[in-house]
Amino acid sequence: MRKYRIELHSHTSEVSPCGKITAQEMIELYVQKGYNGIVITDHFSGPLFSDLEDIGDILARFCKGYKNALLAAQDRIKVYLGAEVRLDESYNDYLVYGDVLRLLRHGKELCKLSLQEFYYLAKEYDLAVFQAHPFRDHMKLAPKEFVDGIEVYNLHTEHDSRNYKAVDYARKLNLLGISGTDCHKVHHAGRGGIFTDFLPVNEKELKDLILSKSFDLIF
Repeated sequence: MRKYRIELHSHTSEVSPCGKITAQEMIELYVQKGYNGIVITDHFSGPLFSDLEDIGDILARFCKGYKNALLAAQDRIKVYLGAEVRLDESYNDYLVYGDVLRLLRHGKELCKLSLQEFYYLAKEYDLAVFQAHPFRDHMKLAPKEFVDGIEVYNLHTEHDSRNYKAVDYARKLNLLGISGTDCHKVHHAGRGGIFTDFLPVNEKELKDLILSKSFDLIF
């Protein structure tokens, strides 16, 4: 049995309009549930920052939940910064792992890219890109050459993510699959993520760990 638990998909009310719990509440929940790490993957889309133009202001708003989570965590749980990006071209959502701020410094212009352009830019910054809940309503399967894998287990309780289809699709195409709670509310917390043999020290190590496939899924 692998020793560490890491949540890969969570949203704070400070940033994500759909989030119903604060970063501090999120941390307390995951500490109580015995998790060792959590990735704050708040939403990043053009409409979410429509009232802002300065990239400094955009990043400050985007990082608010993550920074509050860091303050609340202290040394009880490791907090990583990720992102769930939506491009203007579709309703698809993409989970991004690694040093995401390098990518997000492109601001709202980032969301105007095609998936192909977005993926190649993410690779320039040494990031990993996974399609979130690919079989949920209004989603379209991304071409496998423009993602590093898909979220095969999305444990959000108010959406039908059709995880059985995602698992089958990943197996057939030999795609890397990940699991995430997609935590928005108190009762969501601690349903998904990964078991690992070590706790990454930073976002780059986390990204490398995910791409190495050296984990077991929580579902």
